[in-house]
Amino acid sequence: MAPLGWMNDPNGLIYFRGQYHAFYQFHPYSKDWGPMHWGHATSPDMVHWQNQPVALAPGEKFDQGGCYSGSAVDYHDQLALIYTGHVFDDPQNNDPFSPDFRQMQNLAISQDGI
Repeated sequence: MAPLGWMNDPNGLIYFRGQYHAFYQFHPYSKDWGPMHWGHATSPDMVHWQNQPVALAPGEKFDQGGCYSGSAVDYHDQLALIYTGHVFDDPQNNDPFSPDFRQMQNLAISQDGI
Protein backbone atom coordinates (compact mmCIF):
# COMPACT_ATOMS: atom_id res chain seq x y z
CA MET A 1 0.00 0.00 0.00
CA ALA A 2 1.35 3.40 -0.93
CA PRO A 3 1.82 5.67 2.11
CA LEU A 4 -0.34 8.37 0.46
CA GLY A 5 -1.53 9.63 -2.92
CA TRP A 6 -2.41 7.65 -6.02
CA MET A 7 -1.06 4.16 -6.64
CA ASN A 8 -1.57 1.91 -9.65
CA ASP A 9 0.30 -0.38 -12.05
CA PRO A 10 3.10 -2.49 -10.60
CA ASN A 11 6.36 -2.16 -12.53
CA GLY A 12 9.76 -3.68 -12.00
CA LEU A 13 9.18 -6.59 -9.64
CA ILE A 14 12.59 -8.11 -8.87
CA TYR A 15 14.58 -10.09 -6.30
CA PHE A 16 17.83 -8.18 -5.77
CA ARG A 17 20.54 -8.67 -3.13
CA GLY A 18 18.37 -10.71 -0.78
CA GLN A 19 15.27 -8.49 -0.96
CA TYR A 20 12.14 -8.46 -3.07
CA HIS A 21 11.55 -5.07 -4.66
CA ALA A 22 8.17 -3.86 -5.90
CA PHE A 23 8.04 -0.67 -7.93
CA TYR A 24 4.70 0.85 -8.88
CA GLN A 25 3.25 3.93 -10.52
CA PHE A 26 2.66 6.52 -7.86
CA HIS A 27 1.47 10.14 -7.62
CA PRO A 28 2.56 11.23 -4.14
CA TYR A 29 0.98 14.70 -4.22
CA SER A 30 -2.66 13.81 -4.84
CA LYS A 31 -5.22 11.02 -4.62
CA ASP A 32 -5.99 11.82 -8.27
CA TRP A 33 -4.09 10.55 -11.28
CA GLY A 34 -1.23 12.87 -12.18
CA PRO A 35 2.44 12.99 -13.17
CA MET A 36 3.60 9.48 -12.34
CA HIS A 37 6.54 8.69 -10.11
CA TRP A 38 7.75 5.20 -9.22
CA GLY A 39 6.96 4.20 -5.66
CA HIS A 40 9.16 1.53 -4.10
CA ALA A 41 8.71 -1.10 -1.40
CA THR A 42 10.97 -3.94 -0.25
CA SER A 43 10.33 -7.22 1.52
CA PRO A 44 12.44 -10.09 2.83
CA ASP A 45 9.57 -12.58 2.38
CA MET A 46 6.87 -11.04 0.10
CA VAL A 47 4.55 -10.80 3.14
CA HIS A 48 6.04 -7.96 5.20
CA TRP A 49 6.71 -4.85 3.13
CA GLN A 50 8.50 -1.61 3.96
CA ASN A 51 8.04 1.57 1.93
CA GLN A 52 11.21 3.07 0.51
CA PRO A 53 11.90 6.54 -0.89
CA VAL A 54 10.44 7.33 -4.31
CA ALA A 55 12.59 5.56 -6.89
CA LEU A 56 11.85 7.74 -9.94
CA ALA A 57 10.41 11.25 -10.08
CA PRO A 58 9.68 13.36 -13.17
CA GLY A 59 11.70 16.48 -13.68
CA GLU A 60 14.41 15.85 -16.23
CA LYS A 61 14.00 16.88 -19.88
CA PHE A 62 13.42 13.22 -20.82
CA ASP A 63 10.63 12.51 -18.27
CA GLN A 64 9.22 15.90 -17.21
CA GLY A 65 5.63 14.73 -17.85
CA GLY A 66 5.96 11.58 -15.76
CA CYS A 67 7.76 8.26 -15.26
CA TYR A 68 5.57 5.48 -16.62
CA SER A 69 5.65 1.75 -17.29
CA GLY A 70 8.87 -0.17 -17.31
CA SER A 71 10.81 -2.94 -15.66
CA ALA A 72 13.73 -3.68 -13.34
CA VAL A 73 16.72 -5.90 -14.09
CA ASP A 74 19.87 -6.94 -12.27
CA TYR A 75 22.65 -5.54 -14.44
CA HIS A 76 26.07 -6.67 -13.20
CA ASP A 77 24.93 -6.44 -9.56
CA GLN A 78 23.36 -3.02 -10.09
CA LEU A 79 19.62 -2.38 -10.11
CA ALA A 80 18.61 -1.00 -13.50
CA LEU A 81 15.17 0.57 -14.00
CA ILE A 82 13.98 0.87 -17.58
CA TYR A 83 10.95 3.14 -17.95
CA THR A 84 8.95 5.34 -20.29
CA GLY A 85 9.29 9.08 -19.80
CA HIS A 86 6.59 11.44 -21.03
CA VAL A 87 7.63 14.77 -22.52
CA PHE A 88 5.33 17.64 -23.46
CA ASP A 89 7.16 20.18 -25.63
CA ASP A 90 4.50 22.73 -24.67
CA PRO A 91 4.21 22.63 -20.84
CA GLN A 92 0.69 24.11 -21.05
CA ASN A 93 -0.51 21.19 -23.18
CA ASN A 94 -0.73 17.76 -21.52
CA ASP A 95 -2.82 16.08 -24.22
CA PRO A 96 -1.13 12.76 -25.17
CA PHE A 97 -2.71 13.00 -28.64
CA SER A 98 -1.05 16.35 -29.31
CA PRO A 99 1.95 16.66 -31.66
CA ASP A 100 3.69 18.29 -28.66
CA PHE A 101 3.71 14.93 -26.83
CA ARG A 102 6.58 12.43 -27.00
CA GLN A 103 7.56 9.28 -25.13
CA MET A 104 11.17 8.37 -24.42
CA GLN A 105 12.69 5.13 -23.15
CA ASN A 106 14.98 5.78 -20.19
CA LEU A 107 17.44 3.91 -18.01
CA ALA A 108 18.23 4.63 -14.35
CA ILE A 109 20.89 2.60 -12.51
CA SER A 110 21.25 2.27 -8.74
CA GLN A 111 24.36 0.97 -7.02
CA ASP A 112 22.51 0.09 -3.78
CA GLY A 113 18.99 -0.81 -4.99
CA ILE A 114 17.30 2.11 -3.22
